[in-house]
Amino acid sequence: MHMPYIKMHRMNDILLIIGFVAAGLSGSKALAWGSVGHRTTGYVAEQYLLPSVKTQLKDILGKESLADVANWADSLKQDQTWKHASWYHFENIDDNETYLESLEAMTEERLAKGGTLAAILKAEQTFLNARASKIDKANALKFIVHLVGDIHQPLHTGRPDDQGGNKVEMSWNGTDTNLHTVWDVFVIQDGHGQIFSMASASEWPEQKYATGLIAEFGKLPVNKTALGDPAAWVHESMALRDGAYQYMNESEKAYTRRFLKTVDQRVFMAGLRIAGMVNSLVSKANPPATRVDLKTSIEKIAGALTDYITLKPRSNRPQQLDSTWVGTISDVQ
Repeated sequence: MHMPYIKMHRMNDILLIIGFVAAGLSGSKALAWGSVGHRTTGYVAEQYLLPSVKTQLKDILGKESLADVANWADSLKQDQTWKHASWYHFENIDDNETYLESLEAMTEERLAKGGTLAAILKAEQTFLNARASKIDKANALKFIVHLVGDIHQPLHTGRPDDQGGNKVEMSWNGTDTNLHTVWDVFVIQDGHGQIFSMASASEWPEQKYATGLIAEFGKLPVNKTALGDPAAWVHESMALRDGAYQYMNESEKAYTRRFLKTVDQRVFMAGLRIAGMVNSLVSKANPPATRVDLKTSIEKIAGALTDYITLKPRSNRPQQLDSTWVGTISDVQ
């Protein structure tokens, strides 16, 4: 299999990439979209930021770019004080259910663990809170950059019974892995091997990938209503799930060819929507009505976001791993 070329500038990127490569070699579960996919969404988003927002982001993130912080939320999974946030990287939704219907069907115990959309809305609420600290605002923005990317991966709206494809074991070019990891890592890696196998002195391979995505999808018509509606992003991803499970008796090359454009478009749309949220938040614009209505609907079912979504480490009461928790750096589903 093709191993991606990586230019190692920063220690946090090195650690994340080690995790990415290890997933490919050992068959362990991978980071959401892989570190490559998340960094790419950051690079795409940066191209759609307002000039004034780019300037203000320097005060919030310092020298780090959106691409630099895109994998921050995944790095927290190795920290016991952040285990509660592992539940924020996915939604469990059965077939023939909408997102809100899935919430209504959940037990109180499961609702209390939270999910991606509630965490995104909580992060938005935190960022807009005038009394929030600078670090809390920065972390809220980092969560948004990552979690918007997560929810665009179809298996992050996964079926509860197989943990979003994590329990669907398969072999990929001789490597023992699972369906979720194929979508996180291998479709991009194998489909764009020429990008990630070639060294460049001037740019990260993810930058080159992002440039190609913008060239391919940047001029296509966009549903402006869906730009600000996280529930719509979930339902888009769910619509792609059935096809993802149709892999029996199909070669890796054929499967990659069948879904490469779908994965590319989801990475691009995640970047575009990250930019939309960041532009809105940093410019202090009012959230669109779709997000306000979604927050209201969620809170009617699960209670106030502040009661169960925590975007801070729980240092005073370390979390014991739930019996359904799987892996160490993997997506909990």
